[in-house]
Amino acid sequence: MEKNKTEDIKVDERRGFLGPDEITKYYIAPPNAEDIRGADWHYSKTYTNCLVEGITTSAEMMDILRRRGIIGPEFEKRAAELQQELSEKITALDNAENLEKKRDLAIDVANTREELFQWNQRLSGPMNNTCEQISDDARLEYLTLL
Repeated sequence: MEKNKTEDIKVDERRGFLGPDEITKYYIAPPNAEDIRGADWHYSKTYTNCLVEGITTSAEMMDILRRRGIIGPEFEKRAAELQQELSEKITALDNAENLEKKRDLAIDVANTREELFQWNQRLSGPMNNTCEQISDDARLEYLTLL
């Protein structure tokens, strides 16, 4: 009886890349079912610990931010204004023909991007410290340290 040829072929699903020294090769392998179960267990354990420690959930944090006036209609209105302003400046930069004008517009675009980033940090900063986010970070760390 002839042996099945597919048994001899092991498919390497890992992705490789060279390290900073350009010599050492590192590989990224997809997690298997056991790895995912372990990561989910680690997420649950971390989530429970966060709750016991009194860390807020995402829903609780959103309520706090709304109650304090950090987010809400004004927040969303300003974010939309900044996005529109950024879009207009990028369009002006694309259409500029003078090198000096392009330089000035590029600086304006960078400043507006930074302003939009800082504005969005009002929401994303606190949301990065919720039970869900801390637990999700722990899950990712578990998977990357395998």
